[in-house]
Amino acid sequence: DPNDTDKLAYLLSTIFKMPYEDFKDNIVILESEKRVNKANEKMGKSDIVLKIEFSTFGKINLELNVGFYKEVIVRNVGYITDHFSSSIKVGENYSDIKPVIQINFNTYDIDKNSNKILDLYTLKNEENHELTNILQIYHINIDKWYKCWYNGNMEGYSEDDKNLIRMLALL
Repeated sequence: DPNDTDKLAYLLSTIFKMPYEDFKDNIVILESEKRVNKANEKMGKSDIVLKIEFSTFGKINLELNVGFYKEVIVRNVGYITDHFSSSIKVGENYSDIKPVIQINFNTYDIDKNSNKILDLYTLKNEENHELTNILQIYHINIDKWYKCWYNGNMEGYSEDDKNLIRMLALL
């Protein structure tokens, strides 16, 4: 509901570990359908696209991915790069682009060896040196969250992770 973004503000404050007040009353829901400019260009429709006024973030795209198939990750990378490419307008400087963020709520594992509920992916080299943080993809593992919440086993999770687990349960 674009007129009631309090739960979304709390979720974002939990994910980004920032004060709720930074998000409250500053969320603007944007058009989620990609505008097609060429006859052979593929259409796309995101689940929720938003921006946070008065912040260091650019567009934020939230996607729910039910089930895993090989192309889902490629599709989601396509969404974030589309949002990135539409972030700069004629006459603007590339240094003015704010990070574009995608938050994927997945019902599958990306890293089966990880116990984490939330993973962040950016552009890095083999030595883990970050090239840029202009594209940030967060993966929230709904299956791991559900098992943790359902079994009541939050042992070994940080307080930030526990807050995220609780917030996801409310949603």
